[in-house]
Amino acid sequence: NIKCASELTGWIIRVEGPTRSAIAVQPDEELRKKLIQCIPQLRNNDIEIVRIARIKGVGSRVIVKWKEERVPRRFLASQVCIGQDMEYLKAIQQEFVREWIYFHEWADDPVRQIKTCLYPLRESDIESVELNNESNTAVIKLKKILESPPLWRGQYNLALAERVTGWRID
Repeated sequence: NIKCASELTGWIIRVEGPTRSAIAVQPDEELRKKLIQCIPQLRNNDIEIVRIARIKGVGSRVIVKWKEERVPRRFLASQVCIGQDMEYLKAIQQEFVREWIYFHEWADDPVRQIKTCLYPLRESDIESVELNNESNTAVIKLKKILESPPLWRGQYNLALAERVTGWRID
């Protein structure tokens, strides 16, 4: 739309949003309570919520894992939280209208966790992730630059990914 508007008007158009530091990302008890209410496996303590990050009115990222990791499972905890035919997710989103909610599987490896939480960026788009433990920063190198700005580059997605993983992402 921006490219089309630019071509139609002859003006160069640049859209800017809030900086990541200005975005209020926080763990959210309201969302946690609704998740436990709507997802039986959370209510029964089969699955646990590891971390939640939410921007009210925008969206959330929720990292989950099975409590008993040694038991073989057919589905990932993140898949179960969505529900068959997305029934759990639909019930949750009835209360959080116009907010997207992404469930991510817990990973012990921080690089793997970061890659997962950068969704909708695909792992195949990432060339490398370099961690700097001193500054708690993850530098993401992509395989190619995409022509149109993809959704993952949005400040909200990066702010949520940073908060839920605990790493500053560059």
